[in-house]
Amino acid sequence: MPRDVCIKTYLNKHAAEIVRMHLESRGIRARIQCDDAGGTEPGLTFGRGVRLMVLPQDSERALGILKAAGSGD
Repeated sequence: MPRDVCIKTYLNKHAAEIVRMHLESRGIRARIQCDDAGGTEPGLTFGRGVRLMVLPQDSERALGILKAAGSGD
């Protein structure tokens, strides 16, 4: 089974969640990955960020969607 790849890193969970929902509304399965101790320590994400993950075969399309929406680099 292919492993998800990180297409972008965000400073906080809220920003990553909004972009994740946008990708899913366009048919791309996405998830966020972060270490915040199950939400009890949100400050832990400041050092590592919150990663937006997609399947490898969806990464190019997802990046294109982010760029078109003004969320890409």
